[in-house]
This record gives sequence, C-alpha cells and structure tokens, in this order.
Amino acid sequence: MTTTATIGKYSVVREIAQGGFGKTLLAENAEGKRVVLKQFNPQQHNIGSQALRLFDQECDRLKEVGHHEQIPSFIEYFEEGEDRFIVQEYILGQTLKDELKESGTYSEAQILSLLKAILPVIGFIHHKQVIHRDIKPENIIRRSDGKLFLVDFGASKSMSDSVLAKTGTMIGSALYTAPEQIGGKATYASDLYSLGLTCIHLITNMSPIELYDIGEDQWIWQDFCTNKASEGLAKILNKMMARGINYRHSSAAEVLLAISAFEKNRKEVEEEQQAAGIAKSETRLPSRFKRNTIVILVVTAFATSGIAIWRVNNWRTNNSGDSETPPAVERLVEQPNKSSGLRFPVLDAIRDEIASDETIPKEIVTSLDYMLIPMKLIIVLIIISGALGLLLKFRVRN
Repeated sequence: MTTTATIGKYSVVREIAQGGFGKTLLAENAEGKRVVLKQFNPQQHNIGSQALRLFDQECDRLKEVGHHEQIPSFIEYFEEGEDRFIVQEYILGQTLKDELKESGTYSEAQILSLLKAILPVIGFIHHKQVIHRDIKPENIIRRSDGKLFLVDFGASKSMSDSVLAKTGTMIGSALYTAPEQIGGKATYASDLYSLGLTCIHLITNMSPIELYDIGEDQWIWQDFCTNKASEGLAKILNKMMARGINYRHSSAAEVLLAISAFEKNRKEVEEEQQAAGIAKSETRLPSRFKRNTIVILVVTAFATSGIAIWRVNNWRTNNSGDSETPPAVERLVEQPNKSSGLRFPVLDAIRDEIASDETIPKEIVTSLDYMLIPMKLIIVLIIISGALGLLLKFRVRN
C-alpha cells in the first residue's frame, strides 16, 4: 500500500521540479482540487534571518502579482516545521518546452504571438516591482484553450539576488540568464533578455549557448532557423538579447511598440505588393485587348481607304466623259467634311486633291467624305488608347 505524503492540509501527488532553495510539488486539497506547493527551506541552505524577512516581503508581492489572468492565482502561505510554503493555482496544460518536443520549431507568426501574449504579463509584474528571474520554455504553459501563462514565481527566486553574496548561489536557469543577473544585479531588462533567449530556442530548437558566437561577440541564431525569420523580427529579438542593458529595450511596453511598428510596416508593404500585383493583372488583359482593338481599327481604316480609292479608280476607268451630278447630291458635298470637326492634314490633303479633280463626280467625293469620318474617329481612338496605356504603366511604377 502506498502512503500519500501530506503537507498541511494538502496531499502531495508528485514532485514537479526542484530548485536551489526547495521543491515545487503538485498537490490536492481536501476537495480534490489540484494546487501547486512552492517549498522554501532556508535552514537547509544556511540562509539566515534576513533571507526569511525578504521571503515574507516577497510573499506579499506575489499576492499582488497573482491577480492577473495569465498568472496562477496566489492561494495562501503557511509554515510547517522549518519549511515555508506558498500555495498557487495549478494550470493544466503543456509547457512550451514540451510543445517544442511534440510539434517542432516555431514559425515567426508563433513567436510574435508568444511575445504579444507574454510581454503584457511581464509588464504587469514589473509594475508591481517583481522580477521573474527565470523565464524559460519550461515556465510558460499553454492551457488547453490556448491561453499562455507565466508560471514559477517562487519567492526563493524573487529574493535570491539579495542573498547571493552570502550563499554564492545563483537562482535561475543559467542558459537563459542575463549577464548582469549572473553577477547578482538583475533588472527588469533581465526578464526581457530571458524571453528573447526563450524565443530563439523555440525557433531553432538549439540551446542558446550554441547560438552565440563568442569570437564575433554576436548572436548567430538566424543561421540555424528552420523557418527563416524576417529582419524585422531579428532586430527586435537581438535588441532584447543585447549583452549590455543600455542597448536593450527599456521595458516590455517598448518591445510591444516595436512589434506593433514592425507588423504595421509589414502590412503596408504586403498591401502595396498586393495592389501592384492586381494592377499588373489588370493591365495585362487590357493590353491584350488594346493590341487586338488597334489591329482591328487599323485594318478597318485601311479597308475604308481602299474602298474609297477603289471607287475613285473604278470610276476613272469606267467613265471618261463628264457626268452630271444630281442637285440633291451637290448640296451634300460640302457637309460631311465640315460636320466631322476633325482635321487631319494628310487625309484632308488627299480628299482635297480628289475633290479638285473636276472629272470626278461630286457623289464620289461625297462618298469619300463620309468614309473619312470613321477613319478619323478610328485614329482618335487609337491615340486615346495609347495614352491610357501609358498612364496605367506610370501608375503601376509609382
């Protein structure tokens, strides 16, 4: 028969993790509701009364931090023997570390979604004057409904920097820890650094230590991306992970602004490219239509000219003498050319030359005038079509 360990009014289910100053346990209360117990054992690590006072102060802070929808709720704090315990809400879900193992590397869209979900939480705890100090894939949980939670606000981490000099112990995961935090001087920017390293681990599935070139003193994570990251995202992450604090973003809000500006700019570029693509597709069909139309109009113009010339030549061949023009036709001779309102020197010169030939009956000249009207309109349409084509090309280029 297996005996279930009991701590206070809670039954221990299993150990979740073990840290520098204690354990994290999964437990159940009397009603069977699961909770997380954070154990802190100062005597075991020879930490002293100052650390205990700081622990109590941090418990008060964690009560405030627990009032956020993406942070496990603070339930209570109690002591048992030499140990101190914090009880928090249990989030049923999958850590990003496990998610990476199961689903593979993250895409840029997933990284941006992660940043936009977690940065407001980091901004919230910083406003409460709390530094998480241990942001990593294991400490971000995605609940079954997709909501992300920032977990593991152990009080031992929150006060650890104040006792580093006495214990020689650094709390936090070294792979994701900022340089200044290793030296015992964690700042709000230290959490941004850790979140940046979390992102490059998720996008490459490689340890952060493998993604930094010591010789060149720069991050080389982009060389190992399974899904290529844009320069915009790279710029944001590299600034979050700058070695010097003064070169990083000053706050979580500043990172969010950078992301917003990046996404806005990307959207504008995509819209411009889409508009250009539509314009090109729209101009391709008219250009084919325009070419076909011009061919038809030119053929029509030549055919009309040919008919006119044929009629004149045919008349000259078949009529050697003078012909009388009926009065009704004579009245129409001058009207067509005037009514057209369009003057084309070459065409009009040909017409005038034919009209000046007294041997050609006036009805032939009249017929020619009527044929010139559509010819002139065709020429005008060709000119307008060409001008519209040039205008469309100019708009697409600009």
